[in-house]
Amino acid sequence: MIALWLLVWTILVATITIVCSVNLLKPPPPPTIAKAVTTSSEPLALSGITTSSEPMASSELRALVPLTLTPKRIRKPRLAFLLTGQVRTFHTSECQTSFGALLQRLQQHYHVHLFMIISGSDPITMAPPGGIPLYRETFQTDRISQLHARLENSPQFQSFCDYMDSVCEPERRALEMPRGVRQFMLDRGCVQMLQIFQGLELITRVEEQRGFTFDFVMRSRFDIVYPIDFCPVFQQSSSFLDRYFPHSEQQKQRYQDACRALHWNPTVYHMDTVPPLDPPTLRIPAQYWPVNFGGTYFLARQLPADTSTDSTARGGDIVYDASTARGGNILWCYNDFVLVGSRSTFFRFQNAFDMYDTDVVALAKDLGIYHGGAQEAQWIMFSHFLHVPIIMYLGDQCRMVR
Repeated sequence: MIALWLLVWTILVATITIVCSVNLLKPPPPPTIAKAVTTSSEPLALSGITTSSEPMASSELRALVPLTLTPKRIRKPRLAFLLTGQVRTFHTSECQTSFGALLQRLQQHYHVHLFMIISGSDPITMAPPGGIPLYRETFQTDRISQLHARLENSPQFQSFCDYMDSVCEPERRALEMPRGVRQFMLDRGCVQMLQIFQGLELITRVEEQRGFTFDFVMRSRFDIVYPIDFCPVFQQSSSFLDRYFPHSEQQKQRYQDACRALHWNPTVYHMDTVPPLDPPTLRIPAQYWPVNFGGTYFLARQLPADTSTDSTARGGDIVYDASTARGGNILWCYNDFVLVGSRSTFFRFQNAFDMYDTDVVALAKDLGIYHGGAQEAQWIMFSHFLHVPIIMYLGDQCRMVR
């Protein structure tokens, strides 16, 4: 009897063991995948996520991919590149080659939009490379008569022209302004400003239509050839050389060479120690021009001597701020042909002609301006009137093709 019970017990244990072994060998059921839900029409910027609403079959099972976020793309600053004037030499091979190369360099740092205010009837036959948006208008000549009426009724403007006629060198006045400063400015200098004003209005309309604002405005002419490495770019830096020569390695090297010739430290700013020819004018001795960015103007009260990253330097009644990667509040000038500044800085010049409602002769005397009809002198005076810091690089930065 006992032997029979032992036999039954053995058979029962063996049966249970076999059943358990079979169950353990079965594959797990396929997982239930929840239906994906999204409220956006844009694809999810995540990897390892499927938006399929059907569960995967067991044969489609694969290893889970770690969930990772796609890095956020940093937007390039938007640049409104404004060209003004006549296009007579714009289609020459020299201008076209230089202009095309400049656009390619600018595209590496900016989202470029091209604006043109064209004087005369010459057509534009080029198409911007790389799909750059192009907006163009013909210069509205009725602006000239409106400005003439305003200036001719301004006694301050008349006094300024008389003063400039009296202090400008006779040879230069005879060569460049045979009809006098007043007519020269009305015919040429003021017209260039009116073209810029029309360009700024066009930029504003495009911003309203496109729903964004530009970060920078850059103005140039159609007849300019640019240095091979020229490209105005602004960056955060505590280095004087990196901050004030980001546009051209050639001019940076020229500055360093000039400093070494004078036995000065080539990595810092020195113009605050250079004496003017006739205080308080801004003209300086010729041997110091290379360390003054190639120019005859601009002493310490115009250039920021403090190049730290978190401070400003005061020059006269103008506060310089070059502490940001946005170019600060400075108008950067390359000759008087190419002007670059933040949008807010550049648009302040829409009020430039209000200067002629003030004692502009006193301003010219204070700045040591003796050739007031010249465009570079006008920009210096406008900048001081509007309390906009200005840095002007001269020499061979840019040149015109006649």
